[in-house]
Order: sequence, then structure tokens, then C-alpha cells
Amino acid sequence: MIAIAGAGCMDRGIRLAFVRAGHRVVLIDREERDENACPALAATTRDELGSGSALFTDSVALTSAQAAALGPRIEVRPRAAIQAMVPAAATVRR
Repeated sequence: MIAIAGAGCMDRGIRLAFVRAGHRVVLIDREERDENACPALAATTRDELGSGSALFTDSVALTSAQAAALGPRIEVRPRAAIQAMVPAAATVRR
């Protein structure tokens, strides 16, 4: 598992590289949001995989089938989860 502290554009780009390499990725939201907001943020990041989002150039955009296959590897957790995630993660980016 790869834990990335942050769910912004750069963090989501880093997420794409790890997901495409076969890793499970957990984005830890650094914003103070209600834990209930995490599923919506996770859905948004999954949707970006195959959306042709401006985050990604044509060379890294995924097909809908690729995005659907990779989407389950992405999870978003609230800021409060960071202390529990650090010992379990293979890599942490701050």
C-alpha cells in the first residue's frame, strides 16, 4: 500500500503513477473535512482516471476499461487517519 498525504492535483498525479504500477493507494486528505466527505472525494479521483481530465496529458490518460480496473485500488481517508496509516504504508509523501 502507498499512502499519499494530500488529495490535490499533484498528489492525484502521483497516485496515478502508483496505481498504474499495480499498487493500492490511499490518499490521506490534509483538509479538515468530515469523514463522510471521503467517499465523494474517492469517487472524484476514480472518475479522473478515465475522464481525460486536464490533470493528465493524452499520453497518460486511461481508457474507461483501464480506469474501471484501477479504480478499486484507490481509497481516500480523512486527515485523522494519518497516524494509523504511517506504520502500515510502504511510502508516505508529505
